[in-house]
Amino acid sequence: MAISDRAVLDLHLSSFTYPGPEAQLFPTVLRIAGAAERAGFRSVSVMDHLHQIPPQGAADEPMLEAYTTLGAIAAHTSNVRLLTIVTDVMLRQPSLLAKQVTTLDVISGGRAMLGIGAGGIEDEHHANGIAFPPIGERLRRVEEAVRICRAMFDGRQSNVEGRYYRTRSAYNLPRPLQTHLPILIGGGGEQRTLRMVAQYADLWNVIVYDPETARHKREVLQRHCAAIGRDPASIVKTLYLGVMVVDSSEQRVGRRLKAIEAAPPPALRGVPAKELGRRLISGTPERVAERLRAFIDAGFDGVSFTVRDAYELDLVALAGQAGKLALS
Repeated sequence: MAISDRAVLDLHLSSFTYPGPEAQLFPTVLRIAGAAERAGFRSVSVMDHLHQIPPQGAADEPMLEAYTTLGAIAAHTSNVRLLTIVTDVMLRQPSLLAKQVTTLDVISGGRAMLGIGAGGIEDEHHANGIAFPPIGERLRRVEEAVRICRAMFDGRQSNVEGRYYRTRSAYNLPRPLQTHLPILIGGGGEQRTLRMVAQYADLWNVIVYDPETARHKREVLQRHCAAIGRDPASIVKTLYLGVMVVDSSEQRVGRRLKAIEAAPPPALRGVPAKELGRRLISGTPERVAERLRAFIDAGFDGVSFTVRDAYELDLVALAGQAGKLALS
């Protein structure tokens, strides 16, 4: 079940609400990351949020800080790449972000990636006293942040002058271990975000809900690439497909969907189990692979998803099996 070197199979840790005492929270994270590595996932990612967000859960559920978490995972894994999907540009000054990602690269032995985007949870910003300007300004900030991070990844000193951010002879030492530390830009805005992806990104991640939308977004990106003379094949295209419900039999999957119906996250309240089975990527590994393949066939190189109840490590193994089936 070999998959290409280009293929992306990412396990996204979007929830830290696990059974048991809080003292066991991070050991559980490490067990999940280790299970992902053994299952053949190419990367492990986390959200960059200060609160839990819908549709994953309620604001008062646990949320670990992203780069502290990734650094600790790096010290306990060997192969998986590590990133956020995605860092909210308003949460971190770009030169600090570049230093954090560079440090993660050093700690991990050259496995870091920068994921960045414009953010979108206004309540979280207001609760923490963080500015939340209109989307146009946030996108301009993303572009400047990417320019600064690229300069700091690629050279000993960075000199970038922008409207919102600047560096002047800023050192970034030690250097990243990777010769070219990859930058992933997240988002699906067709006029500005995808133009920025075409210009700057090594990887792109977009949230979609059906293969037709995925294909359309990829075609828009191709047009932006054509406008600037870039080969769209030079950008690794990935999809975030939300929550996966997987188990070894359809009967067991059905029981898991019933459990979600009985105790749903906020965005799924009132949705019956049968409808949950349609909304979520759910089924046995073979059935899940079939659904994933429909998205991959829209012209994408890989997927990122959250596994419901990932603290049950056998489910991580089954999800990895499904991902490899879809990408092989």
